[in-house]
Amino acid sequence: MSAPLPPRRLWLILAIVGRDLRQIHRHGLPALLALTVLLLLMGVVLFSMVGGQFRKTGVPDWTGPVLTEGGGEGLSAEISADVLAGPAPLPVNFTSGVSGGTPPYSYSWNAGAGLSSDAPGPALTYPSAGSYECVLTVRDSTGENFTAPALRILVTDAAPVELRAAISVNRSEGGAPLSVAFRAAVAGGTPPYTFAWELGDGNTSALPSPAAVYGTPGERTASLVVRDSFGNTTRSNNITISAQGGGEGGLPFNLLDVVYGFCVLVTMFLVPAAFSAGYVHEMRKGTVRTLACYPVGVLEITAAKLVFAAIAGLALSLVAGFLPALGSMKPAGEVFGIFITAYALTMATVAVGALSACALTRFTKRMYLRPTSPPVLLVALSFLLTTGIVGGIFGVLKLLGMDIDPAGMVRSFMPLITLSPYHLGGAALSAALGGGGSPPYFVLVLPAVLLAAGTWMTGRVYPDIYEKE
Repeated sequence: MSAPLPPRRLWLILAIVGRDLRQIHRHGLPALLALTVLLLLMGVVLFSMVGGQFRKTGVPDWTGPVLTEGGGEGLSAEISADVLAGPAPLPVNFTSGVSGGTPPYSYSWNAGAGLSSDAPGPALTYPSAGSYECVLTVRDSTGENFTAPALRILVTDAAPVELRAAISVNRSEGGAPLSVAFRAAVAGGTPPYTFAWELGDGNTSALPSPAAVYGTPGERTASLVVRDSFGNTTRSNNITISAQGGGEGGLPFNLLDVVYGFCVLVTMFLVPAAFSAGYVHEMRKGTVRTLACYPVGVLEITAAKLVFAAIAGLALSLVAGFLPALGSMKPAGEVFGIFITAYALTMATVAVGALSACALTRFTKRMYLRPTSPPVLLVALSFLLTTGIVGGIFGVLKLLGMDIDPAGMVRSFMPLITLSPYHLGGAALSAALGGGGSPPYFVLVLPAVLLAAGTWMTGRVYPDIYEKE
């Protein structure tokens, strides 16, 4: 017994996509190729400069500082653990992240409670209750030393009653802007816990592991108050963060910003361009006649053009975005993960824009906005409303003499920035690649609702709307 065939409309959508791919030369292919070549050349130049710089200063971590040539090699290290709190005896697996300097490295762990190790990632067991600071000192082959910020481990008795908390950070000093990820160790009391962070810059957070960016030099003191389900509270130790002026030879962005920003730039040009070229061609050659010949409507045409844009945009973006980004000297798998995140978010934004335009047409009974216009507007706004771009714009204005605090402006725009899918993607990638923090995944609710509503409304747009535009 053969498997059931897909619905007829799906076959027709795939047939339209197949026809578009075979006739791609009619869909503005010369312009798409010219744009691809231009972006490719930009990428080759950018990452040639990046690679040349890294050969002098060493390849940084994804979320670590990018050093200038005068900044030295900048040996640095961070430590993390799979468990931050628990009852004794508490087994803890430590990991270290080392960058800069001149390999090979040697490791010296002082984990408290008499525990020590010279392994890159030791597994240690705390035998008794206490609050312990785990410190790692790394030495490179030239003899340079670096001591990573301490990681606090909270060990309680076998049956803890008193609520206790301790905090630590992935870095406590560095050049401004300084990105810091906070970590909380909580034990005792009765879960679930609620968190009230004071981050030292006027901002607060209720997340278990927040992140902060200190844009101007100065010392800040961060603290945490934890409340359990019975209302018991405890205050953690305070931590001082020092953001220093001059950047210590570093640049105000990290390697993730460079690679992800470039991949976003490539996809935000090529994917909407491929969608617009396919859709405009369909309308110019007479979509109404096509709709009269085949049992498809505006939804099927729009879906077909989105699939065409997904395929053509992916092929072109791989050439113009992913290949040059390999010059970042990072593992190809990690670079591809960054690229595919940018591509997927651009594709989703284009789909939201196109379907929203069709939904508006259903309400107004007239095509005031072609489905090709809102995708371009949405991807542009999503790109502009990110922390890096907003901070960069106001940073330039400050250099031009305006009395502006770029970090303060970023905080002011944060409600809008949080809604940007590119901001969400950057935050998720930063968390996945060691930068800490918690991405605002609740933002996904809005595009999901828009996609569902847009699809439902687009399916009810009458084909003769094309005659009225």
